Amino acid sequence: MTKKKSKHDLVAESSPHSALLEKAQEHFNKIEHAKAEQLANEILSLANVNGNGILTPGDEARALCILGSCCVTTARYDESLRHFNAACAIAEASSEKGLQARALNGIASVHFQRGDFASSLLICEQALANADPAHNTKEAVRTLNSMGGVYNALGDYTRALDNHTRALVLAETLDDPWTEATILTNIGHAHSNLGDYPRALDDYGRALILYEESGDTPSSAKTLDGMGGVYATLSDYPRALDCLMRALAIAEKSGDKELKAQTLGNIGNVHLILQDYPRTMDYLARALELDEEIGSKHGIAIVLGNMGTATMNHGDYILALEYLTKALDLSLEIGARRPAGYWMESIAHTQHMLGNLDAAYHGFLDALHHRYNVLESKEGIANTLINLSEVLIDWKRPEEPLDRLQEALIV
Repeated sequence: MTKKKSKHDLVAESSPHSALLEKAQEHFNKIEHAKAEQLANEILSLANVNGNGILTPGDEARALCILGSCCVTTARYDESLRHFNAACAIAEASSEKGLQARALNGIASVHFQRGDFASSLLICEQALANADPAHNTKEAVRTLNSMGGVYNALGDYTRALDNHTRALVLAETLDDPWTEATILTNIGHAHSNLGDYPRALDDYGRALILYEESGDTPSSAKTLDGMGGVYATLSDYPRALDCLMRALAIAEKSGDKELKAQTLGNIGNVHLILQDYPRTMDYLARALELDEEIGSKHGIAIVLGNMGTATMNHGDYILALEYLTKALDLSLEIGARRPAGYWMESIAHTQHMLGNLDAAYHGFLDALHHRYNVLESKEGIANTLINLSEVLIDWKRPEEPLDRLQEALIV
């Protein structure tokens, strides 16, 4: 039987500072980012204490990676890149491929946060080339999980699920329930986005149990946020809001601005479904402010699109077009293909409500083209064809709608 590796297999047992590095990483995993950053800085300062606290190159690179990760959580992206690039150079010079993969993963995470998904994927692939699963299992897991996250943001949920599942298979060889819980949460997101809600809830439930087993309840916030989204989709709004408010409390306590913005946006979306326009816009505005503060283009695009949906439902079509157009432009800029399709349809629908039938007609045609040729999916096409037929009926072109409706029935 193969012996399981330690959950801290990246911290060399011979390292004189392994216990401190392990503690700093533990603080980070528990979303105690300020403590993690302070301890990482203390570790780096040991090199100058009485001349006998000199760090090994590996110790220094690990501490720099922890610092870089802490900076990402507070949107200090330039500072984060300096730490990760320094760690990468040290790891490369000392031929520590696993550590180099870890630093590359950090660099990829900065590009992801900035909405540069193409660069993020490219660097993840470089990291995976360095992270031999047989010798650097932890980094292979981290890389595959990161790649899954990028594909999820791009709307390619099948590839996201594939990468997360591969990461989980490797993670199960480690004695690390925290990592398994993190991956299961991401698998839950993928199943949710694919419309498999029972499996998503099962994934989230397993993740919560593992977080409890690892003694790390703060990290369960992202799991609770995902569960809230599923319950909202299933129309269980009280349970959805309960999960989301618990996630928000954890995010506020930890100071994780990215998680707080995401959760505020999801709470706003529940109130959107409940047709509570003032609360919807309040939560979405707070989410937008945080996303703009941390520079998350993906987050900004999603919130702007949801604000457009809310204002459209409220009857303010001109303002809705403004929000939706900004959301579409930003989604196309960062390569978020699936959200872009949503905003195309919403813009076309808004134009229809304004009586701009020509713009609505061509908008729905653009949306169909996007689904067929960009997403390469028939998902939602029937609904788009029905909307297009309604435009043609209002446009008094009765010879065309019947063809469109028949095509919708076939789809």
